[in-house]
Amino acid sequence: MRIHIQTLHAPYCGPEIKPGSVVVAYSNDALKWKWHLVIGISDDGTACLAVLFNTRKPFPNVPHLVKLQCHLSKATTPFLKHDCYANCAHPVVKPVSELQDVIKLRANNFKGNISIRKLDEIRTFVANAITVAPNDVKDYGLEPFLIE
Repeated sequence: MRIHIQTLHAPYCGPEIKPGSVVVAYSNDALKWKWHLVIGISDDGTACLAVLFNTRKPFPNVPHLVKLQCHLSKATTPFLKHDCYANCAHPVVKPVSELQDVIKLRANNFKGNISIRKLDEIRTFVANAITVAPNDVKDYGLEPFLIE
């Protein structure tokens, strides 16, 4: 008699991926593992818009991009190892399932949630950035953060 071993795929039961969640995931843009801050979720819940963290301000010679780097303090965000910057100039689209998979792989890939106040500040930076497509602002619920 042959015994077939079937791998059961358990449903995701980790922390909820929502705006404000910080997850370490692979970045195809940077070609390395980076901290991702979820700032918006698509209406169908399958994709999210995220900004990446940097340890220092990138683009030192491009003033309009430097202005789109939002400072995050270790003092007010306890799970940070050091102060860093959220790159609001170039948000990335990630499947929510990809973030869930990296958390299933290693639970400590979920770092925590930032404060609503800081999240709203970052959403405002992104929604009003000239480098962000208007469709992304609309599709990921950032329209309330547009400054007229």
